[in-house]
Amino acid sequence: MPRLPREAMTDSICHVYQRGNNKEFIFAKDEDKSFFIHEIKEYNEKFDFEIFAFVIMSNHYHMIIKLNNNPLDKIMLNINSKFARYYNKRNERTGHVFESRYQCKKVDSDAYLIWLLRYVHRNPIRAKMVEKLDDYKWSSHHFYKSNNKSLLNTEFILNMLSSDKLKARKRYLQIVSTDRSYYDDGENYERIRELLGDQKNSNEMSAIFHMSKEIKENKSLEYISKRIFKDKIKLNLILSGSKRRDLTKQKLEFVKEAIRQKYTLKEISGYLNNSEAAISLLLSRNKKEI
Repeated sequence: MPRLPREAMTDSICHVYQRGNNKEFIFAKDEDKSFFIHEIKEYNEKFDFEIFAFVIMSNHYHMIIKLNNNPLDKIMLNINSKFARYYNKRNERTGHVFESRYQCKKVDSDAYLIWLLRYVHRNPIRAKMVEKLDDYKWSSHHFYKSNNKSLLNTEFILNMLSSDKLKARKRYLQIVSTDRSYYDDGENYERIRELLGDQKNSNEMSAIFHMSKEIKENKSLEYISKRIFKDKIKLNLILSGSKRRDLTKQKLEFVKEAIRQKYTLKEISGYLNNSEAAISLLLSRNKKEI
């Protein structure tokens, strides 16, 4: 499934995804995720496109959108540029916020669209940030579950599942709730294909699994922090860059676990809003505990 030329991205359903520069955790804080979602809504009102799904992770996002009259480049340029300005100003930094240009793939079958919806909504579970979809609030899963139409067009996909709204929603929950791995033999995709009566033969599966591996996360730093910092007040203090001594022990525990998970000092310091030098100093002062 080759990527289309950018100028061809009109009158299509597309999977759009992009991550932070150097895999930085540009959406580490709830206020960053909230700002980005507000942006999506703002530009959805300005441009002619429909939003089918989204998820905002710690270092990247996914969206499924239907383009109508406005080209994808124009939409994404506005969304990404505004977030980059906001992020740089809030963090008193300059330079690139996102890694290269956004990535996009055309969705060319009903079965692939529903499989992709499942993939997008289950990102937080794959990253081990949560155990249940309902526990992660920064995705469009809640719109599908509650029939909230304030931002998304949920009817497009739900109507594929059933003309009966209750049955469609129940079927959606069955599809996204199964715990099978994304890296299996494609059984989930084939079940969706059978559900829709889609017998189309194609080479979609190899392209889909290649796509799913392109944005592979480490064990989430957000997941690690929530496991170690039980006190939300202390967690917020640490994430704001606080240097309080009573936070040192837990901060050190977090850094040690993040290093075990193969994170770099740059990634760790970016998440904690500290400098790399400060993290190195923390480690050197506590060598006996490492």
